[in-house]
Amino acid sequence: MMTSFMLTSLVEQANLGLKSDEGFKNVALNAIARAVSARFNLAVSDTHVNNRLRHVRKIWLIIKKIKSLSGVSWDDVEKKIVMGEEGYQIYIQAHLGEEIYINKPIQDYDEMAIVCGNDQAMGSFARTGSQSSRSLGARMDQPPTSPVIDLDNQTQGFDDFDDFAPSDNPTNDTPTTATSTTRKGKKRVKHANADEEIMRDVKFELGRIANALEADKSKFISKELLDEIMTLSAHYSEYDLGRAYDYLLQNLPLANGFMNKIHSLRCIWMDDFLDRLRDDRRA
Repeated sequence: MMTSFMLTSLVEQANLGLKSDEGFKNVALNAIARAVSARFNLAVSDTHVNNRLRHVRKIWLIIKKIKSLSGVSWDDVEKKIVMGEEGYQIYIQAHLGEEIYINKPIQDYDEMAIVCGNDQAMGSFARTGSQSSRSLGARMDQPPTSPVIDLDNQTQGFDDFDDFAPSDNPTNDTPTTATSTTRKGKKRVKHANADEEIMRDVKFELGRIANALEADKSKFISKELLDEIMTLSAHYSEYDLGRAYDYLLQNLPLANGFMNKIHSLRCIWMDDFLDRLRDDRRA
C-alpha cells in the first residue's frame, strides 16, 4: 500500500522534471515524505523515502535479471514474467524467494520502470504540474487498494532496508554505539548474502548447462541406438526392432549396454526381450 502510493507519487515527480540520471532531487523526496506522512499518519522523512526507494530498486534489478534469462517471455498485458515449469523449478531452487516475481502479475511494474529505469512518463502518467498536485492530494484521501504482489512485504534478502516508521528524532544524524554496531552487523550479513547470491547463480548456470548437455546426449544416443538396432534387421521384423528401440530409449544404461554388445549377444538380448513380451501378453 505505502510503496504503491510512493511509486505513483514519484512518477508524478519525474513528470515534473525532478528526476535526473543520478536519481530524484531532494525537493521531490521531501514532497513524497510529506505526502506519505499525511496519508498514513506517520513521521516520514526524506531518508525513509530514499531507503524505501533503494528497496524497490533492488526488486527492480531482480525483475530485470529474470526477464533477461533465455527461455523467458514477458506478458505486457498482465505485466508478468512467464517461465516454463522445468526452468521455473530449476531457477527457484537456486534463487530462493524470487518465485514471487515469476508467472504472476507484478504490481506497479510500469511505475517501477519509470522510477527505477529509464522509461519516461507516458499516457495516464503524463500530467501537468497542477494535475499532479491535485491527484496527489486526492490519493491521500482514498483508501488503499488490494495489490497483486505487495511490494511492501517483499523484503527477502534486503539487509540495509529501513522501512517507513515514526521518527522520534528525525533530525539527529549522530549514530549511537548500538546503531554503529547494528550497521556493521548489517554489512557482514550483506556480504554473506552477496556470496550466497553468487553461489545460487553458479548453481543455476551449472544446472542449466547440465540439462543442455543431457538433452544433447539423449539426442546423440537415440540416433546411435537406432542405427545399432537396425543392424539386426536381417533377423527381426521392423515392428519387433521398433519395440526394442522404444524400450531401450527409456532406459539409457540398458541402451549403452546393448550398443556395447557384439552381434551374437545382441541377438540373444532380442530373443529374451521378445520372449518376455510374449509372456506378458499371455499373463
